Amino acid sequence: MSLKIFILCVFSATSFFLTTTDAASQPIGLDRCIEFGNTNNPVIKTSQLDQILNKPAKLAAIGQFLPRVSASYGINQSSSRISTFVAEDGRVVELPALVYGEMIPVENRKNRNSRYSINVSETVFNGGRNYYNFKNAGLQEKIREYNYSGETFLLRSAITTAYCSALAATERLSLAEELLTQRRRQHNLARVRFETGSVTRRDVMQAEVDLGRAENDSLSAVMSNRQTLENLNFLIGFPIDSSYTLSNLPDLFNPDWDSEKLAAEALTHRSDYVISDLSIKMNRNNHTVSKGRYLPQVAASLSHSRSEQSGANVDFTLDPRNRSTAYNLSLSWELFDGFTRELNLEQSRIQHRKSIINRQDLERQIFKQVSEILYQLRSFYQQSLVADQNVGLANETLRFEEERYKLGSATTIELGVAQVSYIQARNDLINIETNFYIALGELENATGMVLRRQ
Repeated sequence: MSLKIFILCVFSATSFFLTTTDAASQPIGLDRCIEFGNTNNPVIKTSQLDQILNKPAKLAAIGQFLPRVSASYGINQSSSRISTFVAEDGRVVELPALVYGEMIPVENRKNRNSRYSINVSETVFNGGRNYYNFKNAGLQEKIREYNYSGETFLLRSAITTAYCSALAATERLSLAEELLTQRRRQHNLARVRFETGSVTRRDVMQAEVDLGRAENDSLSAVMSNRQTLENLNFLIGFPIDSSYTLSNLPDLFNPDWDSEKLAAEALTHRSDYVISDLSIKMNRNNHTVSKGRYLPQVAASLSHSRSEQSGANVDFTLDPRNRSTAYNLSLSWELFDGFTRELNLEQSRIQHRKSIINRQDLERQIFKQVSEILYQLRSFYQQSLVADQNVGLANETLRFEEERYKLGSATTIELGVAQVSYIQARNDLINIETNFYIALGELENATGMVLRRQ
């Protein structure tokens, strides 16, 4: 067993090393990160371990209908020595002694005993408790499965957020490096033009200030990129300092789902809603069990034993000759228990009603969540169309101002304004695209369905 565990650990470690090495050598996408998370995340592993209880729990529920069987076998040996006895006149007489002309010796006794027994007992009727416990065991198995499904969607949403944030940070870093390159080129050009007398010292100083800001922005973007990637590594189970390239997400699409229909579908897919429905059934079963406590209980049992006593010189035996068999059928009815049954019955009824109210409230929350997130998605999509146009216009303006600056007809400030406008337009588009896919991940979690288009 220890060898199997060792081999399994080595195999898992090797697979993880090869997986992370492969991920570092080529770009990975969001779906791949989700697969890594489902494999490595400890919350998912814990939920998977809960699935192991399904089979033994079902067997235990079935076992309630089967008789209880026990068997025992025992041997014992005893020895005793009688050295005195009490005479009629109350004296303690020590043996051996002559009593009424008869010599009574010291008596040594040794006995051996062999015994075995088999007991079988069965609860014939206990108010339906075993039957409803069996039904609840099946419901509990489904709850474990839906708990696992719910954890995977929660993790999916968290990884989507972390992935989009890391991808956005990477794009912002690229944008910051692009701006830094422009600022350096602008600074060099300003110095050359200053030496030729085309611009004043003020233009050179402004170019130096802009370059310093671009350098700080680049350093900040590097730190943000590192932090967001570490957060993603933590969720998918990679070493925190792992570095790799992220694949770009598909283009944004128009989320043309119908809010009411999507929310209605969510009621059949979302794990916590299905679990709430299963909880109602379990509480209803528990309420029925509480009613069954007012009914009598019927039990039956069979006991068979064999034993044999012998002297010290006789061996123990596996086949004792003395036999005893007993059959028992009993009916018990608790007529009064100090109102405990009434309390349990009312508690189970209240718990059943609470579970119905909780499901109704959860249904309203699902419709509200789906409607709100879907509205956000549509807004982000419309904003992305405008932002994309703004990027195009800002890029044209920047190119125009760069040409003017080279020709000496534009100032450093005018060029800087065009650069800032372009960077802001690009940042706006990155933020909108990031928010769109983060909201889409939240909508997937709210509906319990995969909605992202490839």
